[in-house]
Amino acid sequence: MLKGRASPAAALGCDRRTLRDHIATGFTEGMTWDRYGQWEVDHVVPLSAGRDLPGLIRLCHYRNLQPLWKRDNQMKGGA
Repeated sequence: MLKGRASPAAALGCDRRTLRDHIATGFTEGMTWDRYGQWEVDHVVPLSAGRDLPGLIRLCHYRNLQPLWKRDNQMKGGA
């Protein structure tokens, strides 16, 4: 969604290690990095809530990301 409009790496607001640690702290029972694909990285507040570019960039911040089982993420909807 940011392609050509803003830097996704800058919007995350952290480096890879911080992102990985943040996601891992949200793991629920059974979640592991080896099972990625059965779970997905979810935007807590969906990107569809972004009304303008600054809002969209804020929603891409790593603190708005969480691991969520694929089925639960699909049921949640959003964008």
